[in-house]
Order: sequence, then C-alpha cells, then structure tokens
Amino acid sequence: MTNVWGTHTQFGASTAHGHRGHAGGGRQDLQQGWGRLQPRCSEPPRRVAGPPHAKSLFCPVIAIGMQQPDRPAGDDILLQVRQKMYELLEAAFDEAGVGWMDCACEGRGDVVVIAVPPEIPPEVLLDELINRLRAGLRLHNKLSSEVARIRLRMAVHVGHCTFSAMGMTGYALSWLTALLDAPAFVREFAEALTDLGLVASDYLYDELIQHGPGLIDPTAYDHIAVPGTRTQGSAWVHFPAPLPGPSRQVRRPAPDPMPAATPAGAQEVALCGSRNRGDGRPAPGDRHSRDPAQVTETV
Repeated sequence: MTNVWGTHTQFGASTAHGHRGHAGGGRQDLQQGWGRLQPRCSEPPRRVAGPPHAKSLFCPVIAIGMQQPDRPAGDDILLQVRQKMYELLEAAFDEAGVGWMDCACEGRGDVVVIAVPPEIPPEVLLDELINRLRAGLRLHNKLSSEVARIRLRMAVHVGHCTFSAMGMTGYALSWLTALLDAPAFVREFAEALTDLGLVASDYLYDELIQHGPGLIDPTAYDHIAVPGTRTQGSAWVHFPAPLPGPSRQVRRPAPDPMPAATPAGAQEVALCGSRNRGDGRPAPGDRHSRDPAQVTETV
C-alpha cells in the first residue's frame, strides 16, 4: 500500500525500489534507499530529509530544543544526554501513533527539526504526543542526576517544506525556528518548573487549538510576540502542569513523641499535683477534672 510519502511500507511490501520481502527486509530496503540521499553525518538517528521523489509537501513540522544545564557539563555527558533525548523522542512518537521512522528528521546541534507525514492530524501532536513525551521526561529525570536532567522546548507549525538530498528547507521551517527561539518563550520556560514547554504558531492556534478538539484546552495557551527577520509575528505558549521530579519529596508530619515512662509512685504524685493546685480546684484543661471535694479526699 502506497502512503502519502510515496513509499510502500505496510507489512514489508515493495519499497520505493520495488523489492518485496518480509517485514524486516522491507524496512531494511527502505532505509538503504533513503540512505543514498542522506548527507553523511555521525549523529544518529538522523536520516534523509523527506521521502523519495517528493519536492514539496504541506505537512506538520516540529522543532525541539534541549535546555542547557545551569552548570557546564563535559562533552561526554552532553553526548549521552542528547542520545537519551533522541531515545525519548523515538519512544514518544511511536507510542503516540506518529511513527518515528516515518518522519523526516534533521539534527542541528541541540535542536531537532522533524517533518511529520501529512496524514497525521496536528491535534495528535498537541495532545497524545505531548503527554507521551512528558511521561518519558518525568521517568528519565526521576532516575537522573541534576546534570543529566532533560528539559525540552517544543515548537509546532504547519506549512510547506521543500526536500532535497541536502536536507529540507522552506519559510515554514524558518518561522518554526523563530518560534522556538522567541525571547518571551525562552524566558518563560526558563522560569517555569515544567520539563516541557510548547509554542504553537498563530496559524495553528486559529485553525485548530482555539476550537479545543480532544483534550486540548485553548485557555491553557498564552499569547506572545515573536520577532522575525521580516515582520513581527505572534504565537501561543503552553506550559503543562509540572510533575514531581527527583528533588521533590512528599513530606509527612512527624509522629508525636511518646511520653517517657515513669515509676508508678511518681506517676501518682504527678497526677495528684496536676489535678490539685493547692486550693482544691482542678488545674485548667485537666481532662480528669473532678469535684474539688473528691480531689481533696483522694489526696
């Protein structure tokens, strides 16, 4: 079955080169076909930008940037953290039904630009994908030290993308980068407690978000200004509610200390002293208060 990207991938059917085989072989042939168009790069899992035989497509695009830690970390740590970021993205895309291997991905340092197949509804990216990614970030950060913590900024837009053997380009991608680096978005995310911040284009908000499909809540988005190279634009930011991290602990009240044990005779004297202040009246707040005559008779 041919999908909108111009390839045959279902059940390992014939690929773009017409081969047929089992499911694993079909995917392998597809990767080999795309690999000839892919620029040589040692950063996994970067693949060819766009499907074969396609020049321009109108599709959802995503840019994800990793927040730098407060204190400098070594290159070996940054490499491991970035690798983990790719693993979290792949798992979130697959669990959300988007399909990481079906997307076009370009790694640009600490930023990943992703073109999503046109048949994927944009609301899936703003609902299911975000929830899956938040869950993965929460688990990772629970098990990691502060230097290995991952916080992500995510920009979502829809527009025309042009694909070639050297990568993908287009004004939609340029505007996507401007959204991700918008000063208001970067500043608010740095002050937020959440591990994931989202910025959506004004076009996406007008066409989709404001109508509130699925679990999308338009009131959770705030309007910001986005400076551009050509014109001044705007966008909408959303910071999901923060989830408990590794530094947060549930504090329970300490139990009341047990009274020290005293001898029986001393306990009786103390009891009598607390019940009788010397004038025959019980002490204030004494829960064993009795008639003064009874207290005098006891003593």
